[in-house]
Amino acid sequence: MASVTDKIFSSVLFAAAVFIVAAKFLPLDIALAVAGVSVPILLSVYKISGLKRSKEVSAPEMCELLALEGLKDQTERFRSTLPPDKVKDCKPPYIVAEINGVLSAVACQYKFLDLSKEDIAAAHRFAKKEGLTTCYMLTRRRTRSVIRLTALTDTRFIFPDKRRVHKYLKTRCALPERPKIKRQRRFKGMSGAEILDYVLDPAKIKYYLLTAFCFLIGAAAIDGYLWFSLLPITLALTSIVREKASGL
Repeated sequence: MASVTDKIFSSVLFAAAVFIVAAKFLPLDIALAVAGVSVPILLSVYKISGLKRSKEVSAPEMCELLALEGLKDQTERFRSTLPPDKVKDCKPPYIVAEINGVLSAVACQYKFLDLSKEDIAAAHRFAKKEGLTTCYMLTRRRTRSVIRLTALTDTRFIFPDKRRVHKYLKTRCALPERPKIKRQRRFKGMSGAEILDYVLDPAKIKYYLLTAFCFLIGAAAIDGYLWFSLLPITLALTSIVREKASGL
């Protein structure tokens, strides 16, 4: 599990599913006891399996931490992962390096704003000035209009997926570290759009599907649970569609 909260959340859902199924065949007090016993059993399985809280940041967290660093520092971070003999120049936010045998530009553009058309235009001008034909754009998110603009240039733009970038930094022990501070309440001071981003976070898709699965199991005992499963299924599908539409 990613955190203690994840363990508690999944344990409660698991116990609820066990109770609902057991209640169909056993008296309620026995079903409740079985559900209660199932929780420590599940936690024991976690421990035996060696599932611990990951200390490394996730791919979405990586994007945010790199954005916090700023373009200059994140450019230096990526430059340090490349062999010195492969790096020809470094002018933040750009790196000129030999990648897969081809001299290319790498634009480090992890920001809290979407990649803009001006970012593409600036990267194109830089590549053209350096006599390069390929540019790797490292970014957390891009829009369709930005993708369309790349078709108007003679520069080949490549957008590595954030998960591939995460794996790249991880294998080189170059992932940014998560600050060791106490987190504030998640919804305190958040706008409606920010709350929507939180609710429809792709990382929560698996939990929505797990919740829906538990409700579907419960539908075998209680008819109304079939309808309850529609909400988490809707949230999961909306999150998936939203992620695909954002180009991530």
